[in-house]
Amino acid sequence: MLLPAILLALAIGGPDTGDIWVRFAPGANVYLDGVRLSQTNWSENGSLLRDVKVGAHKVTIEVPNGGSATIDVNVASGELSTVSVSPLALHARPAPKGGVEVRAAADAKCVAAINDKEQAIADPATFDDLAPGAYHVRVNCGTRGIVQGDVTVTEGRVAIVDTDLRAHRLNLLGDRSRVTKVALNDPNKAIVNAPLPAEAKRVIISGLSGGATIASIKVPTAGIAVITVDCPTSTAASTFFSRLSMSGGIVQRVEIENEVVNEDGSVRLIVMMMTQ
Repeated sequence: MLLPAILLALAIGGPDTGDIWVRFAPGANVYLDGVRLSQTNWSENGSLLRDVKVGAHKVTIEVPNGGSATIDVNVASGELSTVSVSPLALHARPAPKGGVEVRAAADAKCVAAINDKEQAIADPATFDDLAPGAYHVRVNCGTRGIVQGDVTVTEGRVAIVDTDLRAHRLNLLGDRSRVTKVALNDPNKAIVNAPLPAEAKRVIISGLSGGATIASIKVPTAGIAVITVDCPTSTAASTFFSRLSMSGGIVQRVEIENEVVNEDGSVRLIVMMMTQ
């Protein structure tokens, strides 16, 4: 018997926005393009960033011990993009290496070089994964000349230098914390790749709690989705079913097709969700 429908706050964004689902354990700060927006939590199995402007963005996850990871995300209109990072990648001690960020005027068309590596200075040029120590930086700006100098890299920091073409020198502007980029497989691509409306995907995400993850989503016919979810506890399984049943909106009906309780108490739940 279905419970009375309660409409969840799952508003559909405008034509120029999409959503980003950050999957991570509770308690981590979530930044979008350098601005702190939320903290991961159990109810969303991470953090759901709604109505994000279409285009390229950077999502940073930061844990209390200072570990962080930045992931490049491309948001499409009305779609859900997923970010997933292994907790082990963040809870490990931050790497002691650093880097150098080289800036120059956009119209100067300069190329920066450190050791045997070269980069065109666009937005800007960043030389990452450098061991602490002194490095010789050479900036070639063609007919406008060559600027060079030594820069010191410290542990876990990125030195920021600007190219002064008039004085023909490199100016140290300061430094920033080194953020490690982590590229890992998304364990919940089933949600992103499922041929379902964005609102239906939001309902599924909001139903996950307590470490529950989607194993598969099948759409045998339009308006019907068969969802297999692995839950670490029976409570997580019950919460998933209840939230789907009470979501209302696009969801018309939810039924349990199969439920398997394992010896360790985990549950594999298969539900059928009918949508408009």
